Amino acid sequence: MKCPYRNECCLCANCTDNAKYDDCVSGYCINCYECEEAQKVVHNIYICTGYNPIKKCGVV
Repeated sequence: MKCPYRNECCLCANCTDNAKYDDCVSGYCINCYECEEAQKVVHNIYICTGYNPIKKCGVV
């Protein structure tokens, strides 16, 4: 999964801690919703202390 607004630096779209995922177990990245509400890039998330890549999607 990639950022729908083409922000290649952002980790949110690749994070299993994202609030969009029902099986989230260690928190969530609420910042994704900032962009979704604005329908444009409003943040750059380069590092997240709870970042866990989605392995099932091929993102390592």
